[in-house]
Amino acid sequence: MHSVLPGLYKYTLEQLFFISYGHLWCTKMTPESLVDLVNHNNRSPPQWRINGAAQNSPDFAKAFQYKAGTPMNPNKKYEVW
Repeated sequence: MHSVLPGLYKYTLEQLFFISYGHLWCTKMTPESLVDLVNHNNRSPPQWRINGAAQNSPDFAKAFQYKAGTPMNPNKKYEVW
């Protein structure tokens, strides 16, 4: 048995990996600051750094048992390398 914080026992180690990744980029932005970020930064907004990567990960879909063709497990996935 792995040791986790109270309330996280229902998650597998694989799920905790992805939850941790999402938490790393977790942020709250005003609409104005998001527009500023998009217009003046060459990186994706944090929401898409999380969701975009997860949506294209077969391991993510498997860990959370998302059905094929759903928003978090689209049939067409993209790979960067």
